[in-house]
Amino acid sequence: MGKAGTVQIGRTHGQHALPITVGFWLATILSRLLYNTKKMDELAAALVGKISGAVGAYNAQAGLGILQKCGQTPFEERVLIKVGLKPAPISTQILPPESLAYYLFSCTMQSAVIAQLGRDCRHLMRTEIAEIGEPFEEGQVGSSTMAHKRNPINFENLEGMFIRTKNEFGKVLDTLVSEHQRDLVASSVYRDFPIIVVNLVQQLSTLLRKNDKGATFLSRLSVDEANLRRNFKMSGQCHFGRTIVYSLANGRV
Repeated sequence: MGKAGTVQIGRTHGQHALPITVGFWLATILSRLLYNTKKMDELAAALVGKISGAVGAYNAQAGLGILQKCGQTPFEERVLIKVGLKPAPISTQILPPESLAYYLFSCTMQSAVIAQLGRDCRHLMRTEIAEIGEPFEEGQVGSSTMAHKRNPINFENLEGMFIRTKNEFGKVLDTLVSEHQRDLVASSVYRDFPIIVVNLVQQLSTLLRKNDKGATFLSRLSVDEANLRRNFKMSGQCHFGRTIVYSLANGRV
């Protein structure tokens, strides 16, 4: 967009607040994306596996002498290293749920940040605000019945995908408790866990989707500087109100 320094009126509670810039607004999103990306990387590296038998006590490996034969590098570790995992410190028939649950939570948090961008942009695309424009391709339908409209469907879908992801994460929470060394309650639920990652990938794919010239959807967002100026001027001198309040409180006026 190339408009980082363009002045924009900040908004709180849906009302004009104090001045910011387009770059500042986007930086608040970027900061959260980077934070969650770091967390996702850390938690992905902490994922564990198990090859410890039907109750996690290595009964068969001990009985067959496998533990002794493998020496300093246990059989479990030898196998798991091939798929990039470390053994869990202890397990039952199933893994302790925490490592995977925290990783999927980080994916859900990242999905929320992308939804934040979607919500911000679709509101800034409102007819009466019109500070942001979504790329519109030749032949694209803006509305199924009202040809003059350009509905922000991509940004709406970004937020919708988060709602799906948030609800999917509820299933993860439902599987944190197991009966003794394992029951079958969570077995079918586990199969839905990848949906969280798939939804996040879908959100990212929307933002990074390229047109026939190789430009991503995100890079083709437009900023209407005229409307930014118009909206900024709408509140007159009110955006100096906070400075005046501080000055009055400190006896400077």
